[in-house]
Amino acid sequence: MSYWCPSGHATPVVFAADADTPPRWDCRRCGRPAGLDPDHPPTPDPARPLPKTPLEHVRDRRSDTELDQALTAALTAYRAAAIPAT
Repeated sequence: MSYWCPSGHATPVVFAADADTPPRWDCRRCGRPAGLDPDHPPTPDPARPLPKTPLEHVRDRRSDTELDQALTAALTAYRAAAIPAT
């Protein structure tokens, strides 16, 4: 079965043949509620916030200065390991 969110993402879900299928499922890409009708997806519940992105979780734990330092270190390591173009 495929569930569809308001953003147009399709979330395929496999159920057992004798299982009851729920009318809603959370979209795997954006976290919004998804329904079985692609033309009429469910509207998000304003009381339920969307899940945080990985970047939002990092920003909760790090200051802007720490993020800049981590990015600089990662880019330096990446550039040092990169194979030069011929």
